[in-house]
Amino acid sequence: MVEGYPAGRRPPPSPLDLLTRRERQVLKLMAEGHGNQGIAGLLSVSPKTVEKHRARLMNKLDLRTTAALTAFALEQGLTAG
Repeated sequence: MVEGYPAGRRPPPSPLDLLTRRERQVLKLMAEGHGNQGIAGLLSVSPKTVEKHRARLMNKLDLRTTAALTAFALEQGLTAG
């Protein structure tokens, strides 16, 4: 049982639970200051693939800017800050 929640009830899922492993990787690298080209090189994918991941992140998290994504990543502890 999770402390503070009645038996049989679970705490609401974290927004990070909505993301795939790859989306989390892209988000972390974005928050660390890497651009699409840099992320693409680090993950061995095309820059277009990174753009698609970025768009999915914004959609899933209901965020509209790279700054908002970066702030979210920092709040969630994905980067050292």
